[in-house]
Amino acid sequence: MNCIKDAIVVDAKVLAANDKYALCYRKGDLFRLDILSMRLEFLTSLPYSPSKRLLTKCQLTERLLRLEPRTAISLDDTTFLFTFNGKIVSIDIMSGKTRIEHEFRQGMNNPLNLIQIQGLSGFGNSILYGEYFSNNGFEDVRIWQRIDGVWKTAYTFRAGLIYHIHSLVADYKNSCLYVLTGDSDEESGIWKMCDNFQSIQRILGGSQQYRSCVAF
Repeated sequence: MNCIKDAIVVDAKVLAANDKYALCYRKGDLFRLDILSMRLEFLTSLPYSPSKRLLTKCQLTERLLRLEPRTAISLDDTTFLFTFNGKIVSIDIMSGKTRIEHEFRQGMNNPLNLIQIQGLSGFGNSILYGEYFSNNGFEDVRIWQRIDGVWKTAYTFRAGLIYHIHSLVADYKNSCLYVLTGDSDEESGIWKMCDNFQSIQRILGGSQQYRSCVAF
């Protein structure tokens, strides 16, 4: 049995981390965690209405109403991006200063993940997310890409083809990007993209057994 000695419990959700710091969340507030000292310091309160801030104090209501930031990513030692309330927000975790960088389409609260690709053959270095929303009108669904701080549409699935995107997964060995989609049998699948989104094919699909959210 492996034992962990001198462990420190951090009473906060870790959203993203790098070698020096982690961006953390707890009950409506953001914190900076120093990885070396494991010291947790308050950064800023998220802009909730008074009623929603009260609901963040209960983990059950916070989760059910999707009030917490869902995903985040580290850009450098002190700058992070996180998703919250229909937006992507950048934060300097030394000063706590935030800036809205990108807004999602109407009806979308958060993607399921943000991914960063660096050195993936056929693709430029960037940050990506796939649109995840209640697409009852079967509208088109887009993959967005951030290059040098600017967000733009990288690829669009035509209307009626998929319901939404669960996840994007980079495969460095095979120089491609996998797109996991849902939700019904026909919309569920695993797509393979190459050559900077110019080549795309569904390699598996048409059944609930291909409806996935995570891949390694």
